[in-house]
Amino acid sequence: VRKLIAGPTVYICDECIELCNEIIAEEYEKEELGRARSKIPTPVEIKKALDEYVIGQEKAKKILAVAVHNHYKRIEAKPDLDGVEGNDKIKVTKWKTISAKKGTFDTDRPGVFAGGDVVTGPADAIDAIAAGRLAARAIDKYIRTGIVEPLKPRFESKRDNFHKLTPQDVPAIAKSERHQIKELPIEQRVRSFDEVEFAYDDETAKAEALRCAECGCDAGLACILQDYCTEYGVDQKRFIGEFNRYKVDTRHPFIKIDSNKCIRCGKCVNTCSDILNVSALGFVNRGFRTIIKPALEKALHETNCVSCGNCIDVCPTGAIVEKMPFRRSGPWVMESIHNICNYCSVGCNITLKVKTPDLFFVTGASIEMKPNYGELCVRGRFGYEHYLDGSRLTKPMVKKGGKLVAVSWDEAFTAIESGYKRILEDHSPDQFLVTASPKLTNEELYLAGRMARAAIGTNNIHSFYKIVNDADYHALDEMLGGTYSTIGVEELENADLYLIVGSNPAADNPVLGWRVKRKIRKGAKAIVINSTAIDLTKYCSLWADSRRGTISVLLNGIIAELIKRGKINSKFINEHSSNFDQIKNKLSNSDISEVVSITGVSKDVIDEIINLLTDEDKKIVAWYNIDSRSERSNEDLKSLTTLMLSIGKIGEKGSGLAIFSNQCNLSGMHLAGFDNRLLPGGVPSTNIQLLGKIQKLWNKDIAPVLKSDGMNITRKIREDKIRAAIIIGENPAAAKEYNSFINNLEFLVVCDLFRTETANAADVFLPLSSYLEAKGNFTNWSGVRQRLNPIGPPPGGLSTLDIIRRLCNLMGHDIEYNSVEDISSELEELLSQTYPLGRINGSYLTKDGKAHFVPYSEVVMSVSPKVPPVISIDERIIERLKFINI
Repeated sequence: VRKLIAGPTVYICDECIELCNEIIAEEYEKEELGRARSKIPTPVEIKKALDEYVIGQEKAKKILAVAVHNHYKRIEAKPDLDGVEGNDKIKVTKWKTISAKKGTFDTDRPGVFAGGDVVTGPADAIDAIAAGRLAARAIDKYIRTGIVEPLKPRFESKRDNFHKLTPQDVPAIAKSERHQIKELPIEQRVRSFDEVEFAYDDETAKAEALRCAECGCDAGLACILQDYCTEYGVDQKRFIGEFNRYKVDTRHPFIKIDSNKCIRCGKCVNTCSDILNVSALGFVNRGFRTIIKPALEKALHETNCVSCGNCIDVCPTGAIVEKMPFRRSGPWVMESIHNICNYCSVGCNITLKVKTPDLFFVTGASIEMKPNYGELCVRGRFGYEHYLDGSRLTKPMVKKGGKLVAVSWDEAFTAIESGYKRILEDHSPDQFLVTASPKLTNEELYLAGRMARAAIGTNNIHSFYKIVNDADYHALDEMLGGTYSTIGVEELENADLYLIVGSNPAADNPVLGWRVKRKIRKGAKAIVINSTAIDLTKYCSLWADSRRGTISVLLNGIIAELIKRGKINSKFINEHSSNFDQIKNKLSNSDISEVVSITGVSKDVIDEIINLLTDEDKKIVAWYNIDSRSERSNEDLKSLTTLMLSIGKIGEKGSGLAIFSNQCNLSGMHLAGFDNRLLPGGVPSTNIQLLGKIQKLWNKDIAPVLKSDGMNITRKIREDKIRAAIIIGENPAAAKEYNSFINNLEFLVVCDLFRTETANAADVFLPLSSYLEAKGNFTNWSGVRQRLNPIGPPPGGLSTLDIIRRLCNLMGHDIEYNSVEDISSELEELLSQTYPLGRINGSYLTKDGKAHFVPYSEVVMSVSPKVPPVISIDERIIERLKFINI
């Protein structure tokens, strides 16, 4: 109390006087508010007043009258504090608003926050939204830590801190007038409380959004430099001085370089040179003029850049970013979803940055995750854009009047049922063909095989991808019990010697190819057998440049010399193999001079190869890509396996075969049994024990089906013995030799993502789900099952598994699973008895448990390296890669 004021009989202090004044003021305020509200004229009254002063302009007066009325209603509005103010309640101000701290919006009651008009009084809606966002951040931190702290304003780098903005600072975009929003007519507004302004329709909203000049940074939400500036409270104006201005380089189809944002940290240069050994980027100029870019003013794709985009992941600013396939590139707050690349068999982990299922992009996964440790190749990083270009089909179609017409799912399945029954009236089930892409999941391939064998009753199951590649996908079935890798990633990375035969790892399977190259640069030995120089020939210990088509001859010559010189591993051969005498007798007359003449590889090189291979202490890994055709020779995989068995390097710890593919799930296709020679579990169909278990699971006797003539499917196709087909995820009509086959079918069902040549010939088309929406697993080259995580539901409404299940049901073979996990478990149960690791691991699945040496041909024969892309996804990425130096 500062002062006491004397009255007739009492004294009163200054605080009581102030309190009384506030009470009286509040009473007056309530009375004034009531009077004010009662005095606010209606729009009709305001219009009448305007009529006295303004002649005509009826529409303008009505608009003004409504606007003035609404304005005064808004500013006279007061918060409703019932239940809030009073004793032991939340503190309020004398203006009857809640008292909340600026920046955190917390009140005097712990755990209670307030924002918007109830704190500020009447204001704009956007201010209330902003308050809600800031309060949400403060609430989140309070819940997690119990501490209430204001949100630090994020550092913003502004161009006008450096110079006055000019039109040249704004990206060049076409001028477009603002689109007007449709409004409720005045006559209807004055008689109702309906919304006055309508929303844009979809097309107008998109057009209006495209008017944005996008003057911000693509990496604005992921800039490490910006994070540090925010953390340390940097004031940009303190550091203003001379600066360089550079033109943004957008010449590369996938990558944008903005040197204005570069801090010269050198991470991209190190990634390019040390990790990839490419050196497409480097430091140019000196001192203050130093800049990172390709030399000689070249565009990035005109250098030796492999377009992997790993420089994007390491850039701490927005200096190197992806050219997004969106009409506007954001930035947006994205959800991170882990997934697996769907191109080659390496099985790289990827991170999908997802805003919505139709708005996402790809980055590398964590650097701790095998097998790629965060690295990606051009396909894995940029090979997703065809999912966003609007070309994907999402509705079933049925051919009517010679044209495919969109229909419901029920109508499509009814058409399939009718066509299926019609074919069976005239033909046997053995005249049905079911093909599928090796890009399907294990579970999808397993069900597709079950549909063919148990529902239709045919063993005509194949893949046109395998048919056009014409590789021997069963080369090692008799030798090892299956054509699978015998090692995993650990053995591959820890090898002392790499034997790379007929493959180009850096092109076919780049990410692991780069890792092997780094191992070689650090001291590991490598033998490359290839007719042409590849990336690894510059670093390998020995390059045997045999003529195309002669690799088998060269390998046979090496085996013969090993036998003659007594350098084979006799102990291993005697204990772990059989029939070696057949190979020994066959090669007894081998002449090294003849091998040199045929292959063009000198005897000195052959001697050096033998010396490297016969070091017993070395862990040796043989690298072979089963799909690669550029250097393929007749039965080269068998001869390579024979060589590795001869020196005891298959089944020995740390050594073995690494068999790669250009497809993400070729191993899964075989392990799921989608092959006319194999059962689910990946073993030959002659395995009676496993066959019995499958028949019990499927509740169907498929033994007669397996005995039917399903082996030579290509001959059946050539001779028009196939009359109906279900083709899943493939486009055989892209190959000229199969055009007539497709067109001559009596009934064709095509399931795909896009409208391909084969889809155009279909009687019924069904839209597939992609790996982006699939639940299930891929199996990579080393047998590792890798779980897929969908980013959203299938755009067509049904997943690929749903489609196959419904096809089975309409064909009379009912299958019911509660989840994808049920299918996975069923397949895993079969694999547990055959290939629990998905590969051959120390033992062989032959009848006697030993490796078998088998005779094979060594006819000199080369094949064309080009094959038609019968999988539309591959065709699309191949087309895009034509624009860069790959």
